[in-house]
Amino acid sequence: MIGLLYCGISLEAKLKVSNLSSSVRFRHSAFPSGISSACFIMAQTVLLERFPYRYVEVGVLENGKPDYRIQKAHEYTKRYSDMYLLDNQMQLLTAMEDFEYTKWLDPEGVPCYTTDTVSSPTK
Repeated sequence: MIGLLYCGISLEAKLKVSNLSSSVRFRHSAFPSGISSACFIMAQTVLLERFPYRYVEVGVLENGKPDYRIQKAHEYTKRYSDMYLLDNQMQLLTAMEDFEYTKWLDPEGVPCYTTDTVSSPTK
């Protein structure tokens, strides 16, 4: 289990300085204005890893369904980033079972479903 911490907090806080009677206010805004006063902890569960891809579950979506993703390792840094956000568990299982399907979903145009021999259907 990998834990990621996203604390881009938009909040106003009062800090008491020991020698000052007045309080100091600050505002930190790393997220868009729509999200405020929240600190998110997002845990990823790695379901299967086939380099350079790995299949992960990242929490729950707004509709209550699990959030499944395919992540791909960067060629040089070997760090994973989201490559494809899967629609449902059936698509996840298909991608895990059929590695060529995962390559087909890759936006970098990785060759997939190639065969060594080509035969003519008319012969």
